[in-house]
Amino acid sequence: MEGVPCSAGSCLVSTGILEEIPLHLDINNGLIEPKKLPNPVRESKTHQELHRELLFSHRRLLPEHKPELQKVLETRRFKQLKQQQESQRPLTDLEEELRKRHRKLEQGLSKQAVKGLRPSGAGAEQTSSSGAQALGQGGAQTITAQALGCRG
Repeated sequence: MEGVPCSAGSCLVSTGILEEIPLHLDINNGLIEPKKLPNPVRESKTHQELHRELLFSHRRLLPEHKPELQKVLETRRFKQLKQQQESQRPLTDLEEELRKRHRKLEQGLSKQAVKGLRPSGAGAEQTSSSGAQALGQGGAQTITAQALGCRG
């Protein structure tokens, strides 16, 4: 059985065994079939992960898997908004009183620094204790004494 001549789309090849196989089916005639070359960039895991992350962030499917930059920018915006809200709210009575005492203490220290007076001995303890009373904190006594350059 010899092969039938080809007409439009109906080529047959004789196999020598009682049947003929159409050429449009995959026949291995000793030729190497061309294959698509692999793209090493697209096949890399990092590329696939980046692509997946971009798709998810674009679709907003997984909010907990945000890119680091987006997380940092959101936290920065949140902190700025919080600071603005705190600066716009009125001060409480306690905060006002603490600020007044702090200003008085700073004015007293700046006056002493301008005059060049450096109290020593008992005078330093007296000044530091009055500063601690002005602040209303027990630990402020040592801080005030250190600010004046005294040991106490």
